[in-house]
Amino acid sequence: MQVSDVNGDVSIHAPSGGRPLYRVMDFPVDRPTISVKRARDQPARLLQPRYAIVDFTGRRGELAELGAWRDSEDPVSTLLIHGAGGQGKTRLANRFAELSREAGWRVFLGRHGSAPSVGGSQGNDKAIDHHPEDGIGTLMVVDYAERWPTSDLLEMLTDATRQGRKARVLLLARPSGIWWQTLASDLDRLEIETYDLRLGALADEIDMSLENLFTTAQDCFARALGTSHIHSPNVQSWALRGPSFQQALAIQMAALVSVDSVRRMPGSGEISQDLGSPGQISAYLLSRERAYWEKLHDNHRVGITADAMGQATYLATLTGEQSYEDGLELLARVAVATSEPADRILKDHATAYPLWDKEPGEAYLEPLHPDLLAEDFLALAVPGHGVTSHVPDPWSTGAPRRLLTNTPSGPSKWTRPALAGLTAAAERWPHLISQQLAPLLTEHPELAVQAGGAVLATVAGLSELAPELLEKIESHLPSGQHVELAPGIAAVAYRLAHHRLAGAEDPRVRATIHSGLAQRLHYAGLREQALQAAEEAIPLWRQLAASDPVAHAADLATALSDLSLHLAALGRDDDALAASLEAVALHRERAEGDSGSGLSSLGISLNGLSLHLSSVGRIQEAVTASEEAVAIDRRLKGEGSRNSSERLASSLTNLGNHLGAVGLRGEAVEMLQEAVVIERHLCESDFSAYAPELAAVLNNLGTQLSEVGRWEDGLAATQEATDLCRHIAEANPAAHEPTLAMVLGNLGNRLAAVGRWDDALASTLEAADLYRALCESNSVAYEPDLARTLSNLGNRLAQAGRYEESAAITREAVEIRRRLTQVNPAVHEIDLAASLGNLSLRLSELGEQQAALKAVQEATKIYRKLASENPVAHNPRFAQSLSILGNQMAKLGRRDEALTFFQEAVSLCRRLARDDPSVFEAKLAMALWALAQGQTEGGAEEDLLIALDAVTEALSLFQRLDAGSPSPYGISRLGALGTLSLVLRGLGRSEEADQIARYVLGPKEE
Repeated sequence: MQVSDVNGDVSIHAPSGGRPLYRVMDFPVDRPTISVKRARDQPARLLQPRYAIVDFTGRRGELAELGAWRDSEDPVSTLLIHGAGGQGKTRLANRFAELSREAGWRVFLGRHGSAPSVGGSQGNDKAIDHHPEDGIGTLMVVDYAERWPTSDLLEMLTDATRQGRKARVLLLARPSGIWWQTLASDLDRLEIETYDLRLGALADEIDMSLENLFTTAQDCFARALGTSHIHSPNVQSWALRGPSFQQALAIQMAALVSVDSVRRMPGSGEISQDLGSPGQISAYLLSRERAYWEKLHDNHRVGITADAMGQATYLATLTGEQSYEDGLELLARVAVATSEPADRILKDHATAYPLWDKEPGEAYLEPLHPDLLAEDFLALAVPGHGVTSHVPDPWSTGAPRRLLTNTPSGPSKWTRPALAGLTAAAERWPHLISQQLAPLLTEHPELAVQAGGAVLATVAGLSELAPELLEKIESHLPSGQHVELAPGIAAVAYRLAHHRLAGAEDPRVRATIHSGLAQRLHYAGLREQALQAAEEAIPLWRQLAASDPVAHAADLATALSDLSLHLAALGRDDDALAASLEAVALHRERAEGDSGSGLSSLGISLNGLSLHLSSVGRIQEAVTASEEAVAIDRRLKGEGSRNSSERLASSLTNLGNHLGAVGLRGEAVEMLQEAVVIERHLCESDFSAYAPELAAVLNNLGTQLSEVGRWEDGLAATQEATDLCRHIAEANPAAHEPTLAMVLGNLGNRLAAVGRWDDALASTLEAADLYRALCESNSVAYEPDLARTLSNLGNRLAQAGRYEESAAITREAVEIRRRLTQVNPAVHEIDLAASLGNLSLRLSELGEQQAALKAVQEATKIYRKLASENPVAHNPRFAQSLSILGNQMAKLGRRDEALTFFQEAVSLCRRLARDDPSVFEAKLAMALWALAQGQTEGGAEEDLLIALDAVTEALSLFQRLDAGSPSPYGISRLGALGTLSLVLRGLGRSEEADQIARYVLGPKEE
């Protein structure tokens, strides 16, 4: 998606074609005006940022920081302005938007797609043309960022990277807690720079004083209200008393009330002491709103009473503006105290509160503004607030329950906005917790989950909410990982863990709490915190196991297995293996003679051990561990053991990968295909929980299918894995983006194998970008993946003819892998050899033949050693390296040496093809072709006859390979035909040579 030339709203739709994820509109340029009459009827309107009644003042430091952020060299970056409600975030953003437009930037406003559409834009799901000349860059302003679903917010921010010019996204939010920490971590992995700016009190600035702010606001409001206001020392001393009036909006509200009250009571110069708190200030302004409702009713401009208008306004403030149809449904669910029909209520409310940015009839139920007043209205409508000047409406207490519960068609569409508004108000009005939130969530704790991860995290952060209620909510959380809810679940787990630890003395209870918290943090992608929690659990489990091995040795073993996963996620492979080995030993001791849980735990720990063994290069031991795990899981599945299908799919996947690593690729495919069948079945019951596993198995299957020559099948599996990973990573990049990067790299290989070079390059570039970002936060864990991806990227760039870039990228891969090999040769030596072989090809393309020879000689030396130790696993790559070495020798005129290597490669490939023709006939064909080319250069009849036999056999193999399924060997076959033409010509068979040459070159165009 690219954005520019916006005219009205533009809807950005989800890939499935459903509701818009978000809408983009030009940031408003013209400031609306408000008449004196309307201001006197509804003075609270003067507080709305869009009118900018009070002159913008101060914030020079913040504006300078924002300007520096905007003008930095970052291609894309995000900045969060956060602070308490009423601190002036929106006014600051508006001012910055004005300055940015003046500086030549295109400025847009982003709104979430759940808001009603404007002017028929709902059907517009097309990308918008981008014209680089339209400004220096784009600035998108997004308010209420913390209320967006994480996946939608990430999609919008990802779109910013596609603009082709500088893009800045300015987020406004109150909190900067776990939702921002998780989002910032996700964006770092996307290589989107993140910054945050905490907005303090305006009065804290050195050259500001409360008195000046207050009197300036009074003057501005007096002009808007058409009155000459005389400053009153009594009013000023009252309004500036206490910490509650430090916020910019609180000061302005007090100034507005002082002007309006004196205007209505000329000559008094006094204000009642009942207006000594922000709540009482809001109560005064809300009483002025009610007076306006009564005036409208008395003048017969509306048919509903003030009570009914107040209830409609409550619903509007709770849910936000609505379409006509949704408004009717809303009012049907929560009956308003009037005999008037719902249609009349909507239209009467629109008379009092027309939507300023909509045409009449486009949307209804405009909420109160600004937010601080809106939240106070929600609070003051409910009994228990303690503000004697405002009479609550008991109808409001049960309105959220009537709105959000007993919905026959599933969760209410208003759950997210309603709970977001209530929780925001409850932070300052604790009676809302006791009167509304606690009863509602006690009866329906699932609502906190239905509201989404962001609201769930906010609910967890309400300190007045009893932990016992959070435990009720916890019972509705998914037990495994959940892509969208993971950050919110982590917040609930963190709050409950600290609560439970404070009252827990039993070591077993404390250990269980730490272990559970580690798992939830891990699912949210908070890996360092997860490891810390897991490490705190281990000493407690050791203590318990030492005192009572029968009861707790299994618990210690499980905790060690979990610890190994957390260590591995941070790249600490040796530590992970040590923990896993200890876990297996403990589980094995317990499983002896046990066909139940002990055996199941042993299978799980063996499956994990196989991964850790593979990570440190002990592949054959990994196969052995995996085979034992599969045998255990098959037995348990046959006995109907709980969760046995899930465990068997996992162990089959790992065994398939390990078999492929030792060269048993046919068996690997069988294991992985069986795992895919199981995972698909599991996804049917719980997609969110099992989609990551299905994606991983499909990715591995795609690799192994390609290894056995099933190119199109391999591509299909990898493409499906990529699509799944994109969906999963959008909701929780911190947890799933590493997998997405891996799958994208493999997709590049699969696409290249079927000749889709441009798509292959694009996929591999994206994978490399993701891994570079991941390495910035954890190079130990992700450098091996980056090196592998760079090595593949070098190949893709060469295929695109970008030889200089290709060589540079491949050199970088070699440098990384050489460094890794020095630390752990058993793991990384084979990868170094692969990159050296690629580097040889890249250098040869640049004409650096001696350097190319040196690189392939080093690669071949490594492969020869590895093949002597494990021929099955390493002979295929050894043979390929011998062919590359032979080619390089030939280019340097060292023909005899070249032929020696060609012949060795053919001999090796012939043995491999005899044992597994479906996999290795292609490699034999390539080796024979290389031998034929080398023999042709000799020119002697003896050489040419050897070449003829070799190229003829190669062509026979290529023809059979092309006939079997679509493959990349069509081009190779044409090349071999060209070699055959040269051989025949050298043997004096010119007519046959010309005929083949004409076939290869194709008909000439006229």
